[in-house]
Amino acid sequence: MTEQEFLQVIYSGIKPGMDVQKPNKLSRILDVTQAGNIYYLIGEQNKKAVTKKDLREVYRHLSDGNLTNRKISEISGSSRPCNNSTVKWILSRFNLAEKDAKGNWHPTAKIQ
Repeated sequence: MTEQEFLQVIYSGIKPGMDVQKPNKLSRILDVTQAGNIYYLIGEQNKKAVTKKDLREVYRHLSDGNLTNRKISEISGSSRPCNNSTVKWILSRFNLAEKDAKGNWHPTAKIQ
């Protein structure tokens, strides 16, 4: 699967109003912009976004076989820790990757 196909799976499937399961809460997709930012709400008023740049970086590491929980955290950045669980939700929800017991992410057959 190419990067463009990877992004297409995500952007064609993600819709405002979708619930995002977080470790301790439920979040909701608010909007997907033309630029590819996926906005979601944490709590009552805390609006966050996963960017297309973030997703491209995730794809690069996933396709190289080097995507780990730590790498997802680095991509998300310390100022956006909630993106970590949102990226993991996207990978799982759209069957793009699976996590092993050590926290390493592997592409599903869908993207190999």
